[in-house]
Amino acid sequence: MVSGSITNVWKAQGTFSVFFPEFYGKGAPYNALVGKDSTRAVAKMSLDPADLTHDTTGLSENQLQSLETIFKGTYKAKYPIVGYTNRRLLNEDGSPNRDFKPEDEPDFTIKYDL
Repeated sequence: MVSGSITNVWKAQGTFSVFFPEFYGKGAPYNALVGKDSTRAVAKMSLDPADLTHDTTGLSENQLQSLETIFKGTYKAKYPIVGYTNRRLLNEDGSPNRDFKPEDEPDFTIKYDL
């Protein structure tokens, strides 16, 4: 999970499917990022467990720019987005975030009234 988006890192997007267990599988270099919000870790290029969080407080402008570049150029470019974290879908008070627009589905709409 990076920037509130959940990606399927096991398959790359494109004309053929490629599996990436050598990067994200058990014992692989980026396995620490799997199943956790790794936004801060990606921005800092860190695998420190303390950086496996959505919190970007205190990051430098360069780190925030790096996060944006890696998210767009790697995660969004290579891996399908399969979901979003509640931090993207909901406001802090738990109400729906009506400004939410997923990057991969420009015509996406949320039904607020059930």
